[in-house]
Amino acid sequence: MRSKDVAGEVDVLVTFSKFAIIVQAKSKQLTAVARQGDEKQIQKDFAGAVQSACDQGMDCAKMLFDPAIKWVDSHGSAVAPAAVERVFVVCLVADHYPALAAQARQFLRFDTVDRVASPLVMDVFLLDALAEMLDTPLHFLNYLERRSGYADQVMSNHELNILGFHLVQNLHMQEDASLFHLGDDFGIDLELAMLARREGLEAPRTPRGILTILDGTTLGALLRQIEYRPEPGMVELGFAILAMSENALNQANAALSAIMRLSQIDNGRHDFTVQLKDGVGLTFHSSALPEQRARDGLMDHCVRRKYVQQASRWFGVLLHPTTGQMRCGVMLASPWERDAQLDIATAHMSRRSNVSSAQLRQFTRPRDVAKVGRNAPCPCGSGKKSKRCCHP
Repeated sequence: MRSKDVAGEVDVLVTFSKFAIIVQAKSKQLTAVARQGDEKQIQKDFAGAVQSACDQGMDCAKMLFDPAIKWVDSHGSAVAPAAVERVFVVCLVADHYPALAAQARQFLRFDTVDRVASPLVMDVFLLDALAEMLDTPLHFLNYLERRSGYADQVMSNHELNILGFHLVQNLHMQEDASLFHLGDDFGIDLELAMLARREGLEAPRTPRGILTILDGTTLGALLRQIEYRPEPGMVELGFAILAMSENALNQANAALSAIMRLSQIDNGRHDFTVQLKDGVGLTFHSSALPEQRARDGLMDHCVRRKYVQQASRWFGVLLHPTTGQMRCGVMLASPWERDAQLDIATAHMSRRSNVSSAQLRQFTRPRDVAKVGRNAPCPCGSGKKSKRCCHP
């Protein structure tokens, strides 16, 4: 509130790391007249059930960045929200609302606000499925970030279909496409998983996809170590890993196995670098050196690697070569600028990892793919025929 005046009310405010989620819930249902197809009544009901929640949520989101606003809870006790850099507004309908996703796309109006994501419209059934399937802060926030980022590109009869698509194939769309429509079949695996969890149906409790692809891998163990950690760098690292394609994840896991094996053999430090999109990169170190020495080595390497790749953001992860546990992590975030000292320090720095292609192939996990003919292009992407590359 501002002074003694109430500036706004939030039904639910959740903060984690540098993120905030504002939930505005409405209980208004679609009237009988609207259900019969009266367009004016449909818009009127939508305004009362969704648009008002959106307006209220967006207003409160802006207040999170206003130092003049004093926040109090339902008991009148003062609360101090943590420093927030990203806000998600959720407009929640408390009952079943037919064609909610389609109506939200057609009727919802809002002004773009810096650091506030496009509002998400959902019913309590979708929220229940989200909380059930994406039950860690990292996965939950990652979905909100992905979904809001594709607010204008994805269409579906129900948001459950979009969540189902995310669980199986990861919510990632081609950059050159302006619109995607996801059919109801994308929600089948999610529905079966919910029935297995709630009703005991004999079906997979977790659809094969983003939640299972890293099972039993070094990257999967790393995600489990950071998925509840609130440090902004750890959350951003998790986002970066979850944004990688299946092929990139397989290659990264193979490289991690390789550098850990090399460190076990020679007790030395070995590294692997992944160049991601949008000026982001990730360097892994495998080292059993003393903590401070290993940390300093990681930081120095990341500073130089970030400069060489002309990146705006760079992550570094130090792993123990025997256990695969994360010993420490760093994040460097700053615009790239020319630096004379770094020009000298990186003059002879290679842009490539010290893990060879042969080592990658040796440690790559087997995949369920069709047999490749000897004269067919090699699936490793080299451009050579299979018989002249990876074919045994």
